[in-house]
Amino acid sequence: MSEIEEAEKFIDELVQKMRSIAGHYGLEIQMAKLAEEAAEYAAAFNKINVYETMISEGHNEAYCMDKRGKASFEMLKELADVLLVANEVQALVNGCPEVESILLTLMDAKAERQLKRIEEEKKGCQPEEASN
Repeated sequence: MSEIEEAEKFIDELVQKMRSIAGHYGLEIQMAKLAEEAAEYAAAFNKINVYETMISEGHNEAYCMDKRGKASFEMLKELADVLLVANEVQALVNGCPEVESILLTLMDAKAERQLKRIEEEKKGCQPEEASN
């Protein structure tokens, strides 16, 4: 089996696992789980900044770099959880056209706002609206 075939098989198996989990719990529970996982990711991401700040304030650099490395790995684990559950939610939403339509419209609006901010940044101006 080629590397591409192995990768495709791995992805197919992962998709089946996600569908099974999503189907078992349903949309409401998985949306709550997504919020939980996102909070855990945010906390893990912020922990990296703590160690960077400690270094900049003169704390033991070797110790802080070791801790930062471990925190970086934990952050990636939390990001994997977020992406997994987000994909499960997306699979569930795909079965609900009304919700899917609303979400796609909201996502498009967000993308448009962000593209406008990027254009403003390129012009050297501060965006009028700083919120997401």
